[in-house]
Parts: sequence; C-alpha cells; structure tokens
Amino acid sequence: MLALGGAILLWGVSLQSIDPSHMNDLGLVSVLPPSIYVSLIILIVSFCLAVHRRQAPEMILLLHVVALIIVLHSTPAIVYGNLRYSWAWKHVGIVDYIQRHHGLNPDISTLSAYHNWPGFFTLSTLVTEIAGLENSLTFATWAPVVFNLLYLGVLLLIFQTFTSDRRLVWLSVWFFYLTNWVGQDYFSPQALNYFLHLAILGICLRWFSLKALPLESTPKRRHLIDRAVSRFHRLISHGTRNDIPDNNLPPLQRSGLMAVVILLFAVVASSHQLTPFMTISAITTLVIFRRCSAAGLPVLMAVIALSWIIYGARSFFIGELGSLIESFGRVADNLDENLIDLSRATSGQRLVAIMGRALSIFLWAMALLGGARRLSRGYQDLPGIILTAAPFAALMGTAYGGEVLFRIYFFALPFAAFFAAALIYPDPASGTSRRTAALTMLLCSMLLLGFGFAHYGKDRQYHFTKSEVDAARYLYNTAPPGSLLIEGSRSYPTQFRNYEFFTYVPIDREPRESQLEIFDNPVKVLSRWMNNSKYPRAYLLITRSQKADVD
Repeated sequence: MLALGGAILLWGVSLQSIDPSHMNDLGLVSVLPPSIYVSLIILIVSFCLAVHRRQAPEMILLLHVVALIIVLHSTPAIVYGNLRYSWAWKHVGIVDYIQRHHGLNPDISTLSAYHNWPGFFTLSTLVTEIAGLENSLTFATWAPVVFNLLYLGVLLLIFQTFTSDRRLVWLSVWFFYLTNWVGQDYFSPQALNYFLHLAILGICLRWFSLKALPLESTPKRRHLIDRAVSRFHRLISHGTRNDIPDNNLPPLQRSGLMAVVILLFAVVASSHQLTPFMTISAITTLVIFRRCSAAGLPVLMAVIALSWIIYGARSFFIGELGSLIESFGRVADNLDENLIDLSRATSGQRLVAIMGRALSIFLWAMALLGGARRLSRGYQDLPGIILTAAPFAALMGTAYGGEVLFRIYFFALPFAAFFAAALIYPDPASGTSRRTAALTMLLCSMLLLGFGFAHYGKDRQYHFTKSEVDAARYLYNTAPPGSLLIEGSRSYPTQFRNYEFFTYVPIDREPRESQLEIFDNPVKVLSRWMNNSKYPRAYLLITRSQKADVD
C-alpha cells in the first residue's frame, strides 16, 4: 500500500510540470516529465509483486488496477482541461441537438448515422438533463476513466470463467489496460456498447456455459459443420483439465439472466452499427462449438439487429446499401484501408504508427505462446480461443471507414490479454520463482512503453487549447443558420453546438484539383467561395490542431 500511495502522490505532483503546448509529433509522451514514468514503474513493480504473492488481498490488486486506469486515462483530462479528440465534440453536438429539438431526425444529412442509432445519445441526454447541466461536456471529458472502470467488472467476470487462478485473472486485467491503445474508450457509442458486449459475453460464459462433451458421448453428426466441430473436440479434448466450478442456477434465475441479455443486446442494436454483429459473431461461435447452452440466442439477436436496421435505421441503410454490397467479401481491400502509408507521415508519426503495430504484434505473440503453454499443461481454453478469433469475421463485411482492423483488435483484446498472461501463469502451480516476477515486470514495462506512444502519439492534433475552444464556441454560437464554414480540417472542437445549421467544407477533404487551386492562389479562391450568395455569411477557421493534423 505504501508503494501504491507513493506512486499516486508522485504522479499527482508531476502533473503540475506538464505543458501540452510544447508537444511535438510524438504526442503527449514528448512532454511527460521523468517523474511520471517513475510513478508508473513503481506501480508496475508493486502490482507484479502483489499478484505474485498468493496471499495478497484482492482489494490490494483492485486498487492497483484502479490506480493504473486513473493515471493512464485521467492525465489528458487534467492536463488539457477540456475534451480531447474532435469526434468526442461531435458526439456532444448530437446531445445538444436532442436537448434543443427533443428528438432526432433520421433523414438529416450531417452525422446521420448517430440519428439512426441514437441509444447512446438519448442516454447521455437523459444524464445531462437529470444532472441539470447545460451540455454533456462536463462529464464527456472524463468518459475514458469512467468507461475503463466499467470494463473492469465485466473483465473480471469473464476471466473468472476461464480460470480460478486469481494471479492469471488479475494479470489478464492488467495486460488488457496496458495494451488497450486504440482509443475507443472516449465519449462515444462504441465505448458504451463495448461494455454491454462484454457484459453479454460474461453472462453467457458464466451462467449459460456447457462443459466439453466426453468423447464417448459425442453423437455422430450428418452436417459438415457438426462433423468438423466433433473432430476438433477429439483433437483438443483428450486429457484436458478444468479448474472452473459449475455455475448451475435454478430455471427462474436463468430465465431472468436471459432476459437481461436480450435487453442489453436490444440497447446495443439501437446504439451502434458494428457492435451487434461482433456480439452475434461471438455468441454464434460459442453455440457452434457447444460452449453456450442458449442455442437460439444468435438467431434472436440477428432478428433484433436486422429489425432495427430495416425499421429504426432505414434512412441510413438505404443510402449505404451500395457501399456495403461493394465491400462485402473484399478482405484484402478492407484490410488495406486500415493501414496508413508510413512514407507520407512525419518521422514522429511514423514512430507512433510503428509502435502501435509493434505493441499489437508483441501482444499477439505473447498470446500465442501463452495459449500453447496452457495447452501443454492440459487446459483446453476453447471459449477463449474462439472469442479471440470471432471478431476477425468483420473483415468479410466492411472496412468500417478504415477502422475495422482497430475494432477487431479491440474486441479480441480481452481474450488475447488472457492468453498473454498465461505465458507467465499457465496454471496455479507454476510461476512461483522470483525470476517469474522479474519477467512480469519487464514485460509490463515494455507494454507500457508501447502504450504510451500508440495511445498518446496523436495528441498534438487531439488536444485543443483554450483559444481553439473559445474560437469554435464563438463560431457556433454566433454564426447565423445557413452559414458556410470553411475549415482547414475537422481536427478541432467541431459541430458540438447548433451543428445542423451550417454547411461544412474541410479543405483537406476537397478533391486534389481544388486543393491545388487553393495552394496556387488561396486569397482569390477562398474569397470566391466565401462571397457565394447562397450563404448568408461565411467563415474561415484555421487552428493549430488542424495544422498538426494535416502535417
């Protein structure tokens, strides 16, 4: 406890010396003082020693994880003093729209997806109104901390269905937070629906799980899939061990839990485009491989998801149907859209991208070795294996705006983290030497290094100064409806208020011919655009963060 308290105290003192205005292309890590890293190293050493000692109280381990979440995710909120990331500001704008109109417009042309999947925004509006706040900016800034704390409970639920070794459970949680670098835990529908997705998986794994069928009782199957599954069971089931107790419940309680699962999925289906299909893919694989007794659940989930698309999100779906059909099955093209051309990036951003890729590859290598080590000790871990693989089915359907690879990593991460932790503690009898504790500290330090670059590496364009916020606030509060807003890029506090009133022209998204014309004579071209009689007034907004984004 002394080390934990000292780490938090050192971190708190170090925050006063951070000046985000001095950030370079490496993002926030370029301005963090050495004392911040010292506090994190103390936290890592203290946790690794605590988890290594079997008698350490669970509360001590919990406090270490909570401290890690606070240090990693509240540092930007405290240092920047305002909401990080332009998309988070747009989400605040949807809440503002609902507050002003007391409803949504599925046919709106700007940010229409949010009006067709409004679950997260209606809930955020409710919270804003109940709290008596003018807008959702107050709590949106702290959303990463809140969501990561929410993830903690469902992660423990899931990992405890895989093993009773609490060292493996807590190290899996620790690895999850050290490798969750993709930044999908901000104020967004994805962050909330990820929590609901994990909660659904946790309930199904804990209370609707099926033990492996003995080989002699495995019935003969006529269908190709069933024969393949049976052969797979024969391959991996011989001599397997299981240290998980049964979780049998009375029928009434099981019915109640299933009702909760259905309700949670209904919220997911009405709140996000991608998450419902990630959940369906995960539950379907559990059912196919006989690890979930709710055999009809995938069908019911598919009906709920498709019903919402057809009826609740009809306007958006009709407009996007052509592109969805075009991208379906094009795995190579969908994958290619997710990787930037490093030759066009600055040296700092190349390093940031390389560190993100290296961290991901390193985690997957650890997971592969850890899974092999678990298997060699006689543990099957079939639910973990199939849930790690299930998110990759998304590559068949869409590039998801160039983000599908990051979402696949995000949804597979809990299970990859479990197998990575199994490299250290494959079974309750292993990993008792001091060298194991030292190796754990080394691996955690390496993961933390990668996380720092990968997660904070774009903060030069994700952070907005007070002047930038004031300029955006003035613009959105004073520009008359119908105005033209010309922006250098979308990387600034954008569309957070009265957003539906304006026409937006981001210069960095203009066709190459238009950009070359601007570069040749910017005053002449921009003057012509801004004197268009179609618009009652026109504004040109160029900010520091936009310049960093374009660079």
